[in-house]
This record gives sequence, structure tokens and C-alpha cells, in this order.
Amino acid sequence: MELVIFRHGAAEDVGPDGDDASRRLTPEGQEKTLAAAQGLAAIIDRPSVILASPKMRAMQTAKILGQVFKREPVEMALLAEGSPPRLAQAIGRREEPSIMVVGHEPTLSELAANLLTCGIAHSFIELKKAGCIVLEVPVREPGVLGPARLMMLATSKMLRAIAGAD
Repeated sequence: MELVIFRHGAAEDVGPDGDDASRRLTPEGQEKTLAAAQGLAAIIDRPSVILASPKMRAMQTAKILGQVFKREPVEMALLAEGSPPRLAQAIGRREEPSIMVVGHEPTLSELAANLLTCGIAHSFIELKKAGCIVLEVPVREPGVLGPARLMMLATSKMLRAIAGAD
């Protein structure tokens, strides 16, 4: 399985109702996320599915990615509040050959670190906003993933440069 891990773009500090879950992408965050998504599309194949945290900023990011990759995002609650091991198990039960997940820090970096080290190390990756990690992850049996192989780590700036936006 190919696992593409994409962090949401730059968002408001406070949501319209004061709740963290309602924080929206800023106009600049939307623009940079679109450019990063276009750059990513230039260098990876279209994912089979895009899974996203239900929090507003992640869903907005996933919808931008969905427009670029021509996939409708699917909400996955664990991306908002799940532990990396539980998240890895849920992803490992899926059958798609290429999965993109869109969520938040520190969960995404911890997920990548967990898969790369089989759970031995603490997170050693910090995924910046609208940045992306691509892993090749063997599925040993349903719900059991790893060890992963790092295929790519790209910042938003790198992806935007590929798209010719920076």
C-alpha cells in the first residue's frame, strides 16, 4: 500500500464559534494548499481514496486535494482524535492500494514515525502545514502494517515550486 500523509493548510487561530474543530483555512492557506496539491499531483499517482479528519480545516484541505486528484474525500474520525497505533490499524484494514490521509499534528508525524520504526521510536518528524509524506507500507494482515519505507518527504514550498507557484 502507498500511504500519502498530508497535513492541513494554514488555518485561522480561532474558529468562528471559538471551537478548534471549526477553524477554517485562511485565504493564503487555501491558495498555498492548492498549489501544493498541484505540485504533489505532478509527482505521484492519484490515490485510490482520500481520508480526512472531520475538522473543518482538514476537510477543506481534503476537498482541495480531491479537486486536484478527482476524488471525493471520505471523513475518518480517527484522523481527528485517534492514536497513531489505532489509526494505523484502521488504515491497515482498508483494501485500497493507495491511501491519502489528511489531518493534524502531532498525529500525522507520529503515525509516520510509528510505521517507519514499527513503534520503537518517538516521533522524529515534524510535518509542516500543507506538507506531505509518502510511505510504502506493507500490509502483513488486515489491521497490521509495516515496517514502512519512506518514499518522499516534501514541504509545501517544495510542492508549490513543482507546480510553478513559487
